[in-house]
Amino acid sequence: MLILLAAASRRSCCTCRAGASRALTRVARAAGIAHPISPHGLRRTFCTTGLVAGISIRDMQYAVRQADPRTTMRYDMAKANLDRHAAHAVAAYLAGMSTG
Repeated sequence: MLILLAAASRRSCCTCRAGASRALTRVARAAGIAHPISPHGLRRTFCTTGLVAGISIRDMQYAVRQADPRTTMRYDMAKANLDRHAAHAVAAYLAGMSTG
C-alpha cells in the first residue's frame, strides 16, 4: 500500500479513490500486468485469499471493515470451490473415528 501512496503522491495532489486507482494502474503496468486491476479487485482478492486460508468469516469481516458478514461472503470468489465444502470436513472427521 505504501508503494501505491508514493506513486499516487508523485502525480496527483490527493490520495482519493481515483488517485489510488490511477496509481495502482501505473504500478500494475510497470509490473507487466496487462489485464485491468482495481483497488476493489485487490480488496476482493484479499478477502477470498483469507477465507481460503481458513480465516474465519468474522475475522475477515473485521479485516475488511464491513458491518455485515453477508457482504463479506459476497466478496468470497472461491465460494463454489468444492474443496472447501463442509461435506469434506465431515467425511474426514468420520474417517478418523475409531470403529471399535
